[in-house]
Amino acid sequence: MSDTAWMKPISKQIISMHCSRNPFLPYKTDNINLPASGLTLITNASGGADVVPKANSIGLNKIINNYAYLLIQ
Repeated sequence: MSDTAWMKPISKQIISMHCSRNPFLPYKTDNINLPASGLTLITNASGGADVVPKANSIGLNKIINNYAYLLIQ
């Protein structure tokens, strides 16, 4: 996501599946760089570690956070 500022309480729910150690796409908020050249494509792009907590804080995920999920290991 390029910026969390666009998120409003009427937006759709957001879930994230993101590797926290991805060297090219930020898990938190950082630049997105081209792997081969290191050229910065997007500055301050937000990853799942910042997007989902914001979605939760403004109530976007209320409908999905109210369910109890069974984790099978």
